[in-house]
Amino acid sequence: MTVKLRLRGLNRLQLVGRRIAIWAESLLLAAGVVLLALAALALADSVFFSRRIDRFQQTLESVSDQDKSSDYPETTDAVPSEGPLALLDIPRLNLSVPVRNGTDWLTLNHGVGRITGTARPGEQGNIGIAGHRDTYFRGLRNIKLGDVIELKRAEGIDTYKVDRLQIVPPSNVGVLRPSAVPMLTLVTCYPFYFVGSAPKRFVVTASLVPEAGLRETATDVGNTTSVNQLNKEKQ
Repeated sequence: MTVKLRLRGLNRLQLVGRRIAIWAESLLLAAGVVLLALAALALADSVFFSRRIDRFQQTLESVSDQDKSSDYPETTDAVPSEGPLALLDIPRLNLSVPVRNGTDWLTLNHGVGRITGTARPGEQGNIGIAGHRDTYFRGLRNIKLGDVIELKRAEGIDTYKVDRLQIVPPSNVGVLRPSAVPMLTLVTCYPFYFVGSAPKRFVVTASLVPEAGLRETATDVGNTTSVNQLNKEKQ
């Protein structure tokens, strides 16, 4: 009798153990499916963002052809694809990332990219730089007016000061139009934590700081407008 009870107890334990193993296996399988789905969404978002930037560039080029004047110096895109053009540094955000030429998905997975049709680092005009919101440009969610942005090149360092933050639809190409004055425009998807292909674009515009104003700009923290305040204004 005692042996039978022990055997029944063992059988029950084995049954419970099997059920636990089945549940654990099911949970692991579900977790794997979820992770694969998230990876697919991230890859799709990366590809869609690159394609939209490409369309952005095509529209920009057509607009630029209509807006060309002697105030807007032409730029050539005949630069080697290998090697970064500059290092983009935003000290307050501890953000430092290489700027490469182009905005295809492979380039944007290894840094941020200069948008074709805009000025290159070191040139006069509007330098357009795109990056993914979930990788190198995630820190832009904390950027504020007055923040300093540096473009470090072999020839020297160009310092810019953030003077405008915008949330725009992807069709708004006006933010990348040529400029008679040197400026920097950073573009990424928005909202930052949106799952899938984000519906809007977050745009940071910064103006070049004159050489004499570098030290003063680096210590200027008086303006604290941020993304959160910008969202409140939108509401």
